[in-house]
Amino acid sequence: MGFVDLHVHSTASDGTLSPVEVVQLAKKVGLSSFALTDHDTVSGVAAAIEEGNRIGVEVISGIEFSTDYYNTDVHILGLFVDHTNKEFLHQLIDIQDSRENRNYKMIEKLNELGYEITFQELIQHASDTIVTRAHFARVLIDKGYAKTNNEVFDTIIGKGCPAYIPRAKVTPKLAIDLIKLAGGVSVLAHPMIYGLNSEQLNELVAYLKGIGLEGIEALYGLNSEVEESDSRRLARIYDLKMTGGSDYHGKNKSSIELGTGKGNLRVSSELLETLRP
Repeated sequence: MGFVDLHVHSTASDGTLSPVEVVQLAKKVGLSSFALTDHDTVSGVAAAIEEGNRIGVEVISGIEFSTDYYNTDVHILGLFVDHTNKEFLHQLIDIQDSRENRNYKMIEKLNELGYEITFQELIQHASDTIVTRAHFARVLIDKGYAKTNNEVFDTIIGKGCPAYIPRAKVTPKLAIDLIKLAGGVSVLAHPMIYGLNSEQLNELVAYLKGIGLEGIEALYGLNSEVEESDSRRLARIYDLKMTGGSDYHGKNKSSIELGTGKGNLRVSSELLETLRP
């Protein structure tokens, strides 16, 4: 029996390893498969698949959407999406354009607050990838405005902070419909991190199931034993497939390791077989 990781990020969004480097690390840590699930993009998938074929690691084409559910940021993973589907890619461009508009507004707000930061500096950190708030954090730290990512998000650019700019809203239904359009499996990511009580979480999962959700990330790199048990219970109640992933970001989440999360995560390849379309 092999092990897999179905929630992984690269430099195509806000990770710190390139798609090829993530594949190489997956091989090193003994994963048989992993899903590359960068934010709002599949741009790293082709290179990852090519490297995976070369060294013997299965790369699953994935994506992670940030959606708005009654002003709560809820993430929807898409697994096994067709990363070449033209209509899917066209829709992603619209979402990415809204992200870029937000980035410009954040730069303007930061400048007003006395933080000297330019879009060019962000691009230098992001290379040819989508610019996210993680890239803002890196620039702000490099320029001495903060010492850690947590400090940046807690005091400068996180929700409720002076330089926070809300994103254009992507609904859960749009995310699920786009994943379906690309032939993928839609999954509620890390259900226990949204700060919802039991009743609210049940309402969320029931709603998502009603609009086409197929899975829930019951095994997660940051889950406690109780949280994993509660997630498994939701999967049973709402007849959802279970997935598992570390949410690996490289140095941007340095306490999270690929494949094992904080050390206790192990997702079997048998679980992966239940998810294949």
